[in-house]
Amino acid sequence: MYASEDITFNSNDETLFGNLYKPANVATYPVIVVLHAANLGERESDFYDHLKETLPSCGIGVFIYDRRGSGESSGDFDTCSFNDLANDALAAIYMLREKNEIQRVGLYGISQGGWIASLVTSMFDEVAFLIMVSTPAVSPAKQMLYATRVSLQEAGFSKGIMEEATRLRKKVDAYYRGKLERDHVQSLLQKELSKEWYPYAYLPQKGLLPEDKKKSKWYYELDYNPITCFKTIKVPTLFIFGEKDVYVPVHLSIEIFKETAKNGDVIFLKYNNVDHFMNMTDNKGRGISKEYKHNLTRWLGRFNDN
Repeated sequence: MYASEDITFNSNDETLFGNLYKPANVATYPVIVVLHAANLGERESDFYDHLKETLPSCGIGVFIYDRRGSGESSGDFDTCSFNDLANDALAAIYMLREKNEIQRVGLYGISQGGWIASLVTSMFDEVAFLIMVSTPAVSPAKQMLYATRVSLQEAGFSKGIMEEATRLRKKVDAYYRGKLERDHVQSLLQKELSKEWYPYAYLPQKGLLPEDKKKSKWYYELDYNPITCFKTIKVPTLFIFGEKDVYVPVHLSIEIFKETAKNGDVIFLKYNNVDHFMNMTDNKGRGISKEYKHNLTRWLGRFNDN
């Protein structure tokens, strides 16, 4: 059981709207602030349901807010940076720490949200713990090259097509970096637009590039290095991955994070037959993995003083 409190808070010039899901029948409790996957910016996204339905009954509060430019929150998501999103999360932490019933605040980041969560933790000493779910250890550009190869492979295309598609993606990235002209790259996209493999390669729809690349989200994030800030993190950290993740190079990410972790209190969990959003992919179960939810709850229990 839980109670829900509507909360509005400010981050610089933006107004953000969220909900705090509170455990019932306890005087104090820890809270996780949930940081969003790239395409799940609204607090009502179905993925977040398992957190607000599972954790409060175990004595853990959950705060979920509409990301800037999403849902009721003001702002422009398309032109904000990771630092902007991190500052929004910091504002949420400051707001929650003013509540007497909250023991401590930790962060839960899913996918891109894991990058934001680790960035916030590197900026703010009083984040109590960090949970990174399906978070790549490589840059967004390298992540999408990986996702392109997997997408094409699963669709049955040849290695030659995979290489052709990734070469084209690299040229698109070169345009955003200012190394190739828009007209040249767009002409290459137009030549391949009718190919059967094009929709599987995460290339621009209709083969069009923005005239002003600074108005595109990709310009601000493609070369972000998640390891830079992770090296500075000293709080207890839980990494969670699904073996069937088609967006993240799971084994490589675990290897890189393990090599760079400076904190001894880091745990890595990897689940077979589980995808990017912790859904079961075999016939033994449906929906969010019960094993994932059980281990998440058990790990969080160490931060509850009750």
